[in-house]
Amino acid sequence: MHKYCLVKIEDIDTCNITSGILENFYNKTLVISTENCHSLSLNTQYFIHIISEESGISTYEATLNEISDNKLFFNSTIFLFSKERRDSNRVLVNISLKVFEVYVGNNVFALSKPILMTAKNLSINGVLLQCSLDLPSTSIFILKFPINNKSINLTANCKRKFFKQSMYYYGCQFKLESEFDEMLLGKFILKNKLIQSKYKNLL
Repeated sequence: MHKYCLVKIEDIDTCNITSGILENFYNKTLVISTENCHSLSLNTQYFIHIISEESGISTYEATLNEISDNKLFFNSTIFLFSKERRDSNRVLVNISLKVFEVYVGNNVFALSKPILMTAKNLSINGVLLQCSLDLPSTSIFILKFPINNKSINLTANCKRKFFKQSMYYYGCQFKLESEFDEMLLGKFILKNKLIQSKYKNLL
């Protein structure tokens, strides 16, 4: 189905990305040709992004178990998500966040005491925030989002608001400050998607 598609191989723990061409995909085994084998390690897990004009971008996790004649052989392949499926790149989370600044229209509110919010689901494009406070639906929240031992600044622009079970929910779109922040957030989402997919397979 995806034969001869462009492939990007992303290291799970670093920023390294290697490109190649998918030659075969059968029985959870991927065969990828590339001229850049030296940056990859055997018995290591990678994210595999298969780029197809018909199917969009499909992302998998797989283990590299053989390198031969500029060909990479991956096995134990797990499907994570496709960007063509609505909301399929979202992951469920439960992350407590402190909001120190809120913009409403042209007004900026620097808060002496932070608003406590909880991120309930997350994608590279935005987040669903939960809060006990009834805030304007036009709010823009400035978040410090924790990723591993770091934090990145996220601007979350509220696009929808609803009330459910005594809590207010704010569906927000991100404005990322830098490509590095986008890379860190994307890696965080992929890792959590992988964990959730593996847990799902055990049920």
